Amino acid sequence: IHGLMKDPRILLDKESMERANILFSSNYSFESYGMAAKLSFSFTSRTKQMASKALSMIYSDTEPKRHTPGTVVIGIHLRHTYLNVDRINEFDAAVKPAIELVLNRGMSITNRSRNCIVLLATDRVLSISNLASIVPSLGCKLEYVKRSMNTSLADEHGPWTDIMVLADWYLLTHADYFIGTASSTYSYLIADYIWEKHAAAKAKMHKLGTSMYNNDPLLWLDDSGQVTIPEYVNDECTYR
Repeated sequence: IHGLMKDPRILLDKESMERANILFSSNYSFESYGMAAKLSFSFTSRTKQMASKALSMIYSDTEPKRHTPGTVVIGIHLRHTYLNVDRINEFDAAVKPAIELVLNRGMSITNRSRNCIVLLATDRVLSISNLASIVPSLGCKLEYVKRSMNTSLADEHGPWTDIMVLADWYLLTHADYFIGTASSTYSYLIADYIWEKHAAAKAKMHKLGTSMYNNDPLLWLDDSGQVTIPEYVNDECTYR
């Protein structure tokens, strides 16, 4: 964004430039990017259909736009830039403490009896298997877009691309909380959506006195598999 604003081909008047600088000049700008993405992109019926089964556990039949009461939804994107099995297993194992942290923060408003659903997007078949063991052990249910293998793709991007990437994108935008891969721009795209939704919900729920949206909705897994938590000082985002 910053580079585009300096590009002489981008015709922004002074007022528009000042507004853009306000919206995007800080690292604490997930909400602005999320709003821009929502206004710029829409999902096709085919993409939505691919994710519909995985999302059916989240929404009630009577209120299709609201989560089933008592349900907390955690989105996870695991991006691996390597094919080594041991490294994949080690990285995926870090998901367990990350989910536990989200549950302790997001469910503290009531108790751990709330329903927990984990939505997963990943680039490795092994990760689906790993999470299928980890998630139920925490009392949560795992959902992901069912997919067929493309054996012609054997590079570090994994065996799924094209519309599957869009279906996973659409799936994860329905989460309340998000655990992303810190080195992945795809994770940051999802984080933009989650933060924008979170901020809007927080504003609406503030008058009701609920604390569900008091905690920031994002956690990150760095390349070593460590869980990092965003911290904000003077609207600048750092991680610990």
